[in-house]
Amino acid sequence: MDLQKLINEIKLCVQNDCYTVALLSALALPDLCGQAEYPELRGEMHAGERYKKWYQEYLGQYEDSGEGMPYPSADVVYDLRCSLVHSLIPEAKTEKRNLTDFKLVVDGSWMNGGSAFRDSNGNRGLTINAKNLIWKLCRVASYYYKDNKDKFDFLSDVEMAY
Repeated sequence: MDLQKLINEIKLCVQNDCYTVALLSALALPDLCGQAEYPELRGEMHAGERYKKWYQEYLGQYEDSGEGMPYPSADVVYDLRCSLVHSLIPEAKTEKRNLTDFKLVVDGSWMNGGSAFRDSNGNRGLTINAKNLIWKLCRVASYYYKDNKDKFDFLSDVEMAY
């Protein structure tokens, strides 16, 4: 399996307004990249740990404004991934993440990342633009794959005949 081929297919899904399929696939990229980066964390027991670790190192740390505002952290994105994979419901565990409001939207522009708020009553909200999240996941995974193809040997036996 060639990870870049998968990323290209995700982009085709976006071009054809197939956002759910594109998002589900894009949210799997940190799983694959995490397996490559942290081979010592292989196995289902470590899936969440390696996902969050890779996401935080390569993407999440750049999302945090440092001002205490909600942002698409590794925990939030992993929650979203699990929620979509297991029930096709776009959620982040709001209580666990100290969020009173979470929304996933498809905005017209991939450049709009979404929005966040924190008010004087302690309410915290986060809206993520699916197009932007897909774009970021694909872009970062693509660069990572180009620089680390040798780490993806675990995909060498995976063939998709179509």
